[in-house]
Amino acid sequence: MAQSKPKTVENALWNSVQRLLDQREFSAKELATYLELTEFDFNRAFRSKKAIPIYHWAQLSERLNCTVDSLINETLDIRQAAKFANKITTILPEKYADCQRAFSYSQSTLTVINHLTLFRSPAHVRNVLKRLQLTIPALESNRGLVSSQINMDLLSLLKTDGVSEKEFESMGTFSAVSLRDTSVGNTLEKCTSAQALFSKVFDQQYVNLETLCQIRVLKLSKNQCVIELTNTERVKDSFSRNVIGLRETCHFRRGLAASLSTFINLPSAHITELSCMYLGDDSCRYQFDFPHEHSNLRSLQTASGSLNDRSAPLT
Repeated sequence: MAQSKPKTVENALWNSVQRLLDQREFSAKELATYLELTEFDFNRAFRSKKAIPIYHWAQLSERLNCTVDSLINETLDIRQAAKFANKITTILPEKYADCQRAFSYSQSTLTVINHLTLFRSPAHVRNVLKRLQLTIPALESNRGLVSSQINMDLLSLLKTDGVSEKEFESMGTFSAVSLRDTSVGNTLEKCTSAQALFSKVFDQQYVNLETLCQIRVLKLSKNQCVIELTNTERVKDSFSRNVIGLRETCHFRRGLAASLSTFINLPSAHITELSCMYLGDDSCRYQFDFPHEHSNLRSLQTASGSLNDRSAPLT
């Protein structure tokens, strides 16, 4: 009498994946993410029942709140696993959900992640999110507010990954561009000069973007703007430090702020850093110089009806 072929561990594991798919609690895309595989690699391995490193199965079991043994022995409670997996992917770690000390908008974090996806790689993004114990759904489902700690940890981690000063500035520029189709962008596009735009940003809009720093406009004319940023006393007390933030935050802010004038189809402002509290100064001070030809350029654009053209290059 012929004996049945013994079931391999790989077959047992992939059979559990088949059960997860059959009961429609998970999609192939979700399971590929949990296994930390691309959809292509997942589908290829699934079809051939190919062996993959045990690390991937450990990641899956962790996300499903079960053991690898339960996957091998096909004793996984699928509905319970689905409930748990959905819960952890949409909940921020407590330290990032606590907005009492200082908050920012999760959109700024997502913008950095989108920049990394485009200009680094999806694999780098997955690695970063794993190290921060974050998920995209958690960032997207938290009503837009996150602790300012999340961006400090993100930028600090990227620095250890070798992200350069220019790349951080590029992230800031990318963030400015991403604001175009928001209520903030719509408001800024109605300004008729760089002076009016910078006045609106630093007198009104900036306070809506983060609460880590307070800002003062020291000088504002048709050719120049000088601002000063300091940590608020409340934030200092809550973090028990005199300086909160990172030097990399300055690079990001420079890229963002210099690009603001592009909202009204003007060249980026030239920015000079006058002081930095992350280098030992009492505050961060920036000087923005607007090109002298702005007023003439604006007049020409108004006459030609090109104010709605968003094709002006970002420098």
